Amino acid sequence: MSEQAFFLDDRTFVQFRDYIYELTGINYTDGKRYLLDTRVRRRAQEMGMTDGLRYLDYLKNNAQREKEVNLLIDQVSTHETSFFRHVNQIQINTFSKLAAALIETRRAAGNRKIKIWSSACSTGEEPYTLAMVIKELLGGETGWDITIIGTDISAGSVEEARNTLFPERNLRNVTEPYLSRYFSADPAAPQHLRLSEKIASMVAFRVVSLINAQQMAQFRDFDIVFCRNVLIYFDDEAKKKVIGALFDSLAAGGYLVLGPSDSLHNISDAFQRSEYSVYNFYR
Repeated sequence: MSEQAFFLDDRTFVQFRDYIYELTGINYTDGKRYLLDTRVRRRAQEMGMTDGLRYLDYLKNNAQREKEVNLLIDQVSTHETSFFRHVNQIQINTFSKLAAALIETRRAAGNRKIKIWSSACSTGEEPYTLAMVIKELLGGETGWDITIIGTDISAGSVEEARNTLFPERNLRNVTEPYLSRYFSADPAAPQHLRLSEKIASMVAFRVVSLINAQQMAQFRDFDIVFCRNVLIYFDDEAKKKVIGALFDSLAAGGYLVLGPSDSLHNISDAFQRSEYSVYNFYR
């Protein structure tokens, strides 16, 4: 594509790139210029604007900008997700085994509290998956205080998560007994399934930016924090900031779970490899 075909000229691209970075930590390099240009163009056209600088001025200075900022964040962030994504991290000797050991330890100590955070949850499939695994491990046992929180920078994604209606393609990795126990058809939504209230009620959602220090400071004493498939969009500076905040959010001995393509190499030496480190579980 020629430079003339871009919606954002060189100077405006740099300003938008920096603005998006400050908002989200997402690093749109020169190689991703077309992607950012396309997404900004889409939102600007929805606003009836044909000039990038005018749209940027609206985002920064208009008194009614909050809704549009959220819509732009929805456009520039990635929402790919599914239930039981990277199934080896969830079911095979990893999260399910770790959660079972944690439950047994807490049960023996008479401390029936567990805190889990899905820190980049998109539309909710990850924290709901974790809730289902915990539910299966506990069976009908009562008396537990289970806190599962899902956060995402996209307000639209969080709203979808709270809606609890999911396309069938996002359930492609869901097997029995999870499928029949926790999902049902919705006559009003063909090719979608509704998550059961007993799982939905286990998860609370909030809109949070991983690079916002004030927001991140509110999260403390978690036993397990998932941060999968998001660090790959950050530069090293943003990664260090996020990983430092996630370290502070964990209880002593707590676990950080990264995505299969994520790494702490040259980012942080605050974590130890764990017995589950082959699947990117750090302690």
